[in-house]
Amino acid sequence: MKDKELRKLIGSRIKQRRLELNLTQPYVAEKMGVTASTILRYENGSIDNTKKMVLEGLSEALHVSVEWL
Repeated sequence: MKDKELRKLIGSRIKQRRLELNLTQPYVAEKMGVTASTILRYENGSIDNTKKMVLEGLSEALHVSVEWL
């Protein structure tokens, strides 16, 4: 899988889970210490370098494993 495809897949899973939990982008952003626009960029797959630490923060905020993302 290409990097761009992987970013899109991860982004769609982030958004899917956020919506399942009825969470807003600003809420998730606050939990992670980033801006809502950053969460939007993760969901759109437009951030190139999603680091393990970021994935761990997202997985904690969304109550899923890093592997699921």
